Amino acid sequence: MTTEKKSLISNKIFKNNFQLLHWISIVLIILPAVVMGILILTYSVNMPYWDQWNLMPQLFIKISQNSLSWQDLIAQHNESRKLFPRLIFLGLAYLTNWDVRYEMLVIFLLACLVSVNIYRLNRLTVNANLSGKAEGRRQKAEGNSDFCSLSSAFYLRSLTTLLIAFLANILIFSPIQYDNWFWGIQLVVFMPIACITTAISVIYSRFNTRYKFVICMVLCIISTFSYSNGMIAWVIVLPVLTLVTAKSRSDLLKQKWLFLSWIAIFIGNIIIYFYDYQKPEV
Repeated sequence: MTTEKKSLISNKIFKNNFQLLHWISIVLIILPAVVMGILILTYSVNMPYWDQWNLMPQLFIKISQNSLSWQDLIAQHNESRKLFPRLIFLGLAYLTNWDVRYEMLVIFLLACLVSVNIYRLNRLTVNANLSGKAEGRRQKAEGNSDFCSLSSAFYLRSLTTLLIAFLANILIFSPIQYDNWFWGIQLVVFMPIACITTAISVIYSRFNTRYKFVICMVLCIISTFSYSNGMIAWVIVLPVLTLVTAKSRSDLLKQKWLFLSWIAIFIGNIIIYFYDYQKPEV
């Protein structure tokens, strides 16, 4: 058997083995989400629990009396002002006769959104760094017709990306946080995470800088008025936005009005949030 034929056979075996490993990795990545989805469908119960009883029934009464107001929607509940969760809960209640299992479904969908965002950011950041380090190896292999030598760096990056995605999904869809999966009001826990990861994903997109600022500000507002710790979105997103959009001091000066607008809207959100704020009783 000639050396050329041996090389072709070796290349084919390498490619087939990688494709098999690639598909196995994809199955492993989606497995945590599939398992959690099955658990939710199997064990979810249509029974409002605890805080759900003092959050929603008052709104239903107000709607029936045509007296629902802005103050009712943004009213403080525990430490949070759950404006956007209330809107979601009301919409779902209208469509499903307040079947709280659909709230659990939205929680699952938000977790899937977080997973997709983490995967995309992994490809745009970690994978990009690996690409730079492997460039030298690729250039050395370009003169070699051997498929294994030419493509090993690419496959290594792909498998690394899939491994990180698998580990992330194990954490995101962990059954240990069963309270969050089977209690509809815990939607508020996932909303800030979904908003922050989506905002950072938008920052790395091809949108122009103004669109990025506007979208990120909207997501930070949603995060703030979903859960008390959602305010941290303003602090997390702005540094990433600055690093990606302002490559130099001149860029920073050109975009100063965008940054000033960000600070002004952030302060406005804090003022609205803490207006007439009452410390909850323990």
